[in-house]
Amino acid sequence: MADNTLIIKINGEAKKFLDELEKSKKKTKELEKVLATTAKISTAAFIGFAAIIGGITKEFANYEKALVGVGKTTNIEKVLKTIQPFLDYLTEKKKKHIKK
Repeated sequence: MADNTLIIKINGEAKKFLDELEKSKKKTKELEKVLATTAKISTAAFIGFAAIIGGITKEFANYEKALVGVGKTTNIEKVLKTIQPFLDYLTEKKKKHIKK
């Protein structure tokens, strides 16, 4: 039957071991500071990008709204219906010219 006992033999000076532990703590604290700074910078960058994207989206919506207004003012649909036969004629001419 198994005993479930763990025996660890430590051979060496306790001071060296404790010094190494202290070095490890210092390195961990330094890494923690670097990671915290990186997180703050990343957060600020994300907020900046989100604000820029939000601003661009708002301006695009304003542009689209204005463009729709111009279309209504100029009655662009009627104009397009009027010139569509001419555009079709030009398209056919171009196709025939390319075939030659």
